[in-house]
Amino acid sequence: MDNKKLNNLIESIDQWVIESNEEKISELNIQLSKADNEFEDIPILKDCITLAFNILLGDSLVGSFKSDLMKKLFLLDSLNNYKENIQEYFEKVNNNITSLNETPLNQLSVLLCGITFLNLYVQINWTGPTVQISPDFTLKNDNKSILELLEVDGETIYNKVKNPIFLNLSKICLVDNYSMLDSCKSSCWWSCRSIMYHQRSLKNVTPTFKSLLNERFQIVTRFYSISTLLEDSEEVMDTTTSSKPKKSIKEINSLKDLSARAIIEQSLVFNYFRQLNKIKESIERACEVSELDCALTGALGKRTRFQTFDTAQLVMEVKNCRKRDDSNNNNNNDDEEVFNRNSTIKREVTNDDPTLLVRPSLITEVAGQNISLRNVDQMLILLQCLNVKNQNSNNGLTTEEMLPYIQKTLEKSNNWIIHSMGLLIKSRLEVVSSKTAERAVLQIQALVDQYDDPTSSATERMNGIYSTDYPSRWDLEKEVGERFIGIGAAASAFEIFERLEMWDEAIKCLTFMGKNARSEELVKQRLELEPSPELYCVLGDLKSDEQFYLKGWELSKKRYSRAQRSLARLYLEREQYQLCIDSYQIALAINPLFPNSWFSLGCAAMKIEKWDTALNAFSRVVSLEPEEGEGWANLASIYMYQNKMDKASSALMEGLKHKRENWKMWENFLFCCITIKDYQNAVIAINQIFDLNEKKVNLKLLSIIADHVVAKDQLDKQGISGSKMEKTVSELFGRLTSKLTNNPDLWRLYSNYHYRLGNADKAIDLQQKACRSCESAHWEGEQSTFEKVLQFNTILCDLYLQYPNTSNIYSAKLKVKSILKKCESSWKETDQFKNFEQLLIKLNEKESELLKK
Repeated sequence: MDNKKLNNLIESIDQWVIESNEEKISELNIQLSKADNEFEDIPILKDCITLAFNILLGDSLVGSFKSDLMKKLFLLDSLNNYKENIQEYFEKVNNNITSLNETPLNQLSVLLCGITFLNLYVQINWTGPTVQISPDFTLKNDNKSILELLEVDGETIYNKVKNPIFLNLSKICLVDNYSMLDSCKSSCWWSCRSIMYHQRSLKNVTPTFKSLLNERFQIVTRFYSISTLLEDSEEVMDTTTSSKPKKSIKEINSLKDLSARAIIEQSLVFNYFRQLNKIKESIERACEVSELDCALTGALGKRTRFQTFDTAQLVMEVKNCRKRDDSNNNNNNDDEEVFNRNSTIKREVTNDDPTLLVRPSLITEVAGQNISLRNVDQMLILLQCLNVKNQNSNNGLTTEEMLPYIQKTLEKSNNWIIHSMGLLIKSRLEVVSSKTAERAVLQIQALVDQYDDPTSSATERMNGIYSTDYPSRWDLEKEVGERFIGIGAAASAFEIFERLEMWDEAIKCLTFMGKNARSEELVKQRLELEPSPELYCVLGDLKSDEQFYLKGWELSKKRYSRAQRSLARLYLEREQYQLCIDSYQIALAINPLFPNSWFSLGCAAMKIEKWDTALNAFSRVVSLEPEEGEGWANLASIYMYQNKMDKASSALMEGLKHKRENWKMWENFLFCCITIKDYQNAVIAINQIFDLNEKKVNLKLLSIIADHVVAKDQLDKQGISGSKMEKTVSELFGRLTSKLTNNPDLWRLYSNYHYRLGNADKAIDLQQKACRSCESAHWEGEQSTFEKVLQFNTILCDLYLQYPNTSNIYSAKLKVKSILKKCESSWKETDQFKNFEQLLIKLNEKESELLKK
């Protein structure tokens, strides 16, 4: 085989593996089994083809360990000699890889070995079924030395993970030696996958992996954009002919699937690290590439078994999508064949609910109701479902909006992992309802039990695993335990957490059952068996004693950031704010991806007026969790203290997107808007405060808005003149006074507003209402109310005198006489009373004038 043909074949194998092209890899494997095959003189290529076949179609990935390539490169025959010093083994493996000539074939071999180890690790810990692994791959002390090597940014690997040696070997091939795999286009993508599953094996997110994944997925989405793929495919020569192959619709669809999956996996990274502002755009790009157009719509149907009439149901409508490629014949029932062939993956727990249907029964079909979607489109719909949750608050409406996405995915499932993910999300939604909580718990338990189900193969389960958010086996079992607690079965939950060695959760179960003494005893027993930083922190939580956190910190060689976070939380409770700040800063220097810790740090800094520290802390909170309304509010408070009102207003606007029912935030926002002369938003804030805080109105700030309108030509921050806001402010006054009828000061302000606008009749009418509202029962008995009544009536009489007519003057005279008569016995000697008498004289004089005319 000449070099050109060999290089083309290497590129093709790389492409076929990443796009899971089983047909092409199977053809290569068949050629390999022939006696006169052209690969006989290239043993490494033969091993590469075998590895590729086992990755996509083999019964067991462990079979790849028999290849000469893996035995030599990874010292598999002498692995037992390194059990006492696994670090030396990994160093030798790394040296073996780095000493290879960087030829395309050697690079492909390292890539395929890394994929094999990664897939094996994921199969063992995520999808199942159980794999028989040689004891040589398990070290003493439950692989403790390997787990220590896999720590990142102070975050530890889950201690009960199985065969972490495969993850580390994958890391050596795909991550540590990523730079030497430049001939393999998919190396960057596989590197991202290895990093992502390393991250998902850790107990918390890490900044190192976050930045690495964001950086490398930009490369992946650029390499695997549909335009790039189509251009590259035209340049690759067929490995068996001398002409350029013409792309079929099936091959083009395969490239579109690949491009869409790259964006989907990037979106899953955004979702995992809570980069929510990037997900929506990413999903839209993936839908555009995959040519998927779907949306929620309404349709008449029934939701319960005994419903006698049809009501509107929320369902998903698929307006446009590409057809599946599963069948090559022209049978009109292809969709049914696809579904029936995959009927073994239907593992949905219905629990025979006596009333509620599993999904709505519609009287008419909506667009795309019974269509069998491509796998990549089902992945996209699941991703859109997760985004609905991210973009909305956690309430019943969000659940109802998410359900149609899941129902569409489960309608005709074609893939084991997609179907499992759909069932998992469905159970998470159903667990909040008392009617479906039991069914939801049984469903999650069924997903745990299917791990050892022999009816589905490893290759079937692994197909699509990297493009979904399916949890690890231990996370799934943890979720079962949490659901047991939710339905009151704390004892069963404790058994699960104890077996998983999740001590925080186990202690919560014991506390829930009132067994506090047993909690402490359990932790101490575990510490005697195997001391660990985590256990010392759990004991510190139980006893509220900082010495245990410090022991955990020292035991971890000052790498376990949870110890310092727990210590800081204890100092915060004791109001030792400077010590709290110091501990949080140590913890966050190791791993800064903890928004709650930044929030607490900011609060502690505000308590002792360390404004710069607090500002930095809350800035980090909102960058990590943009929907954290309280973080935005505190950030705005600091800006207000520093008299940076523009920044405070912007921060509050962001915060109010997520905390619209917090009237205190609206009050701060109103104050900022008035300060920076943003009167348009100030009107919105006044309305919100009025609705949320028992019809409260800040008249002083309202009068400033009124002054702006009266000024007419004066512009506010948004360049809006007072005259353009007249209608808006008039409507505001009308709304406030229609619901708050007994506030005389509000009526007075409203009257004065119209008086200054030149609306005399309206001003007099409103001032009359102000006078009536301040004349409460027995008003003449209190000096304050007496003075207010006289003041408001004096203003009204002045308006009458300014715009006189006989009727109004006569009415005013009667009103003044009535007030003087009521107050005479108590307030005759006061200046206010005497001035009011003078007002009566003026009214008499004005009446005489009018009569003469």
